[in-house]
Amino acid sequence: MRLGGSSTLAAALLTLIGAAIASGSPDYSAANQAYQRKDYATALQIWRRLADSRSSPAQLAVGVMYAKGQGVPRDDAAAVEWFRKAADQGNPVAQDALGVMYARGRGVPRDDVEAVQWYRLAADNNAALLGLAGAKVHLAFMYASGLGVARDDAEALELYRKAAEQGDALAQSSLGLMYARGQGAPPDNVEAARWFRLSADRLDGQAQLILALIAADGQGGGGNDAEANKARREAADNGDARARIDLGLRYAVGQGVEQDGDQAVKWFRLVADQGIAEAQVDLGLVYAARQGVEQDYDEAMKWFRLAADQGDARGQANLGFIYAFGLGGPADREEAVKWLRKAAEQGNSVAQVNLGNIFKRPPQDYVEAMKWFRLAAEQGDPIAQVEIGVIYAHANQWVFAKGVPEDHVQAYMWLSLAASRFPASSRRHNLSDLDHVAAKMTPAEIAEAQRLAAEWKPK
Repeated sequence: MRLGGSSTLAAALLTLIGAAIASGSPDYSAANQAYQRKDYATALQIWRRLADSRSSPAQLAVGVMYAKGQGVPRDDAAAVEWFRKAADQGNPVAQDALGVMYARGRGVPRDDVEAVQWYRLAADNNAALLGLAGAKVHLAFMYASGLGVARDDAEALELYRKAAEQGDALAQSSLGLMYARGQGAPPDNVEAARWFRLSADRLDGQAQLILALIAADGQGGGGNDAEANKARREAADNGDARARIDLGLRYAVGQGVEQDGDQAVKWFRLVADQGIAEAQVDLGLVYAARQGVEQDYDEAMKWFRLAADQGDARGQANLGFIYAFGLGGPADREEAVKWLRKAAEQGNSVAQVNLGNIFKRPPQDYVEAMKWFRLAAEQGDPIAQVEIGVIYAHANQWVFAKGVPEDHVQAYMWLSLAASRFPASSRRHNLSDLDHVAAKMTPAEIAEAQRLAAEWKPK
């Protein structure tokens, strides 16, 4: 079962810096600005001064820079030292980072039991912090894999659920996979598909591949019985492109057959080499998501680009995502916007959401962000609906949201629509946003928002 791995644990270090720069003080702002423009020496100088004054976010930031070799030569032992200083002060992100280092054997001897202890401490400490779900994901992976703790699929499922409810895409994908395979709970493709759809707004190759497989089965692609598998293999051997793609999907995710990345690549490539965009995208996803093969973003980009150049929206959306986040190379906002816009203009809601997220990042353009979020929200995308609702709720308080009017009726409408579309177990988070907005509204305004939500239909 593929519920994570070394790439999952390593990815934690790429997000730790966000928590380290959360303070609004002038010093943190200056360090953040220096870091964003890649002036790592200046950022490190400021954070080191703050860290020496026992600021745990600054200690965490210094640790991240040592771990990533930014402004200083990479030094895992020094990173562990700074993570530990912050962790001992109760910083949950530093505790999670320390768990990552023990799990990877970076700067310390590998020790899965010690990793579990730090993950558990971090998970308990960050329970109320929105967006800091990484420790739960890491702890869930350890339970699912039996590393440092007795294997317990039910506990892993519950931890993934808690992290998924905080919006963590990896947790959503992993939760979907557990439901699809009946691990920790009875098999449930409906619940699996719900969680996969929530995670597919990112470059989650596993989620996208399994969603494609669920769709194929729903269209008569066959279940997992021996006769269906035999017929599918015979058709693939006889050159049927649809059967080859279907077989590639099954080998990629281990559905009905033993997971085998080489076999997935073989079947996808037979079709991709014919210039069929669907197979080219699926092949790119195998390399991007490390589905049974070595992760290779250059190879993934090659296949995404071949599909994108044919006008395929999925290829354009995935290519844009890689450029947006600099996977396998430097980020390129201009190229990201170019390819995401092409896919978004074709109605691809994943591209619309990611394009909106790009315009939320500096230099912000919330008017443009709202344009793309709205297009996705109007298709029923719950993540976009949350984004619109939150922006409408707080626009007057955010300087960078200039040009977007605060509108509590619209905020309430979109947040209530999102709450109805998220899996039931995650609705309470959206309902808390609703309560926050409702506290500022008159009964008449609430009634109007409820009427608009009731009359809303996806476009």
